[in-house]
Amino acid sequence: MKRQLYHRPMDEESREVLVIAIDYGTTYTGVAYGHSNGLRNPTRRNIQCIDDWPGQPRNTSNQKVPSEVAYSKHGFEWGNKIQPKSQRESWTKLLLDETQKDKRSMLMRELEMERSTTLIEISHTEVVKGPVDIVSDFLRGVRMHLETALEIRFGSMLHDLRREVVITVPAVWSDKAKNQTYKAVCNAGFNTENTKISMITEPEAAAIYALRDLEDGPFTNIKSGDHFVVCDAGGGTVDIITYRVDSVQPAFVIKEAVVGTGKSWLHRKLGQEKFGMIRKEWLRPGSRMMRTFEDAKMSFEDDNIMAFVTMPPEIGREDDETLDIEDGEMRLDPEDMRQIFDPCVNRVLTLIDSQIDAVSTQNAAVKYILVAGGFGKSMYLLRRIRERYLSKKIEVIRPSNPWSAVVRGAVMEKLDPVGNSLVQLRLCRRHYGASLSQPFDESRHAKFPDKDLFRDERTGVRFVKGCMTWILSKGDPLQSSKPEITEFKIPQVLIDGSNKSFEVKILAWNENDPPTREIEGLEQVCVLNINLTDLPPEVLQSTVKTGEESMKVVACKVEIKIEGSMLEFRVLVAERECCKALARDA
Repeated sequence: MKRQLYHRPMDEESREVLVIAIDYGTTYTGVAYGHSNGLRNPTRRNIQCIDDWPGQPRNTSNQKVPSEVAYSKHGFEWGNKIQPKSQRESWTKLLLDETQKDKRSMLMRELEMERSTTLIEISHTEVVKGPVDIVSDFLRGVRMHLETALEIRFGSMLHDLRREVVITVPAVWSDKAKNQTYKAVCNAGFNTENTKISMITEPEAAAIYALRDLEDGPFTNIKSGDHFVVCDAGGGTVDIITYRVDSVQPAFVIKEAVVGTGKSWLHRKLGQEKFGMIRKEWLRPGSRMMRTFEDAKMSFEDDNIMAFVTMPPEIGREDDETLDIEDGEMRLDPEDMRQIFDPCVNRVLTLIDSQIDAVSTQNAAVKYILVAGGFGKSMYLLRRIRERYLSKKIEVIRPSNPWSAVVRGAVMEKLDPVGNSLVQLRLCRRHYGASLSQPFDESRHAKFPDKDLFRDERTGVRFVKGCMTWILSKGDPLQSSKPEITEFKIPQVLIDGSNKSFEVKILAWNENDPPTREIEGLEQVCVLNINLTDLPPEVLQSTVKTGEESMKVVACKVEIKIEGSMLEFRVLVAERECCKALARDA
């Protein structure tokens, strides 16, 4: 019997919506859209990928466009429209995440392309361009082409459609990186009237598409309690998450079983021995030689067939025995290709191993591995994964359209009716806590540095600033249907008749053991602007009184829920909402 992954309540509002998904990738970007009139369930046939990107395509399907921008005194070009020898900004996605900047710079230096990532020389003038600005320029070009395609598809009714724009992001990205991406999308002009912008993690989107794509095939026999790993292997990053099947009837529901992991693999070898003798400018992204090299990589299956890379005429080497060039083609034998692939493949296998090991600690076993993404198209990667886990009897499956699985799944998720999302539970990927000032306690604060101590002049109370109160831990379950609730008390000096407002910083910690006070390595993800002006005085508890002033204790209840791939914090005092903020509101 066919299982229903999506179920629409009969009384749901039947309002037409246009869902647009943007998969901004390290090397390539994909865009898809789907239209729902609220009366029928979404299907794969409802989803259209943009496949007519302007310029000379670098791939046969043209379903994605290179994530590159080239600047000149006349402005900028983007994607396939960039001329072959133009200096271009590549792998800019990694600059949106502070943890990836060094890896991008290392690769740029290897290719002798290193320039300031925030200063682009245009003619004889200098124009400041930060990562968000560069990405915004690229996405502005994407948006303008997308609007043309949508006008052709929908005509005059386009302007009457409610829009939802969903951005895909790596599962392990920081809140700051998500915020940077959100700003770039808004600056590119996607935040128009009647448009809602949200986010979804790339492996979750891939899982949604793969499960729908495979529901009539390999997943016919899947049952409640089964575990499967999603491996989203892109051009520059790999994201891996494990899900547990929670139910199969009446609707298919999955939950995250293990906190996701990911790596950047751009520190790759470009065939060091042979390619090291070629001038670096011929190895730039978009060059004719690199385009044929990418084709050779995608067709490699580790057989005995040689791969051939066409050399541009300007190299002037029709025949070169040292470089294995004959008749203008460089020959790469299987060993050459393995040297290129294996560092990347081995990293993927290590990440999958860590997920399988984590599942085993829960007295469970992984049944399937789903492979998607640009690198997921590689038969060599697929074969290596299958060989690795054959003895464990784990099936390795790749859905159709693996390169566009993420962007297609993102559209599906937003066409899914509210409250019936496929993924009902996610695991918190970091620790989140509030930085508070607490009354000094010798037993707890003796080791705090003097710079963190201060005395309130109105009450005479000594305080310690930067004390961490942790409200969410890494690995905590977060349900889609209801918020996580935590409570804590905030000591605060509030004067009658004055503005009773104050700020609380929410900080995140990536490692396993969160600190007790503010230290280097904590990342500010948002600020809670708590306003108590309209609350009756009796809801605040007085603890210390000196003269006319007293210190109050504010008992807060914080509701935390998933909004797309970001956390939303809602603060209540005496059951009244005093503040609401997303993790991107830093």
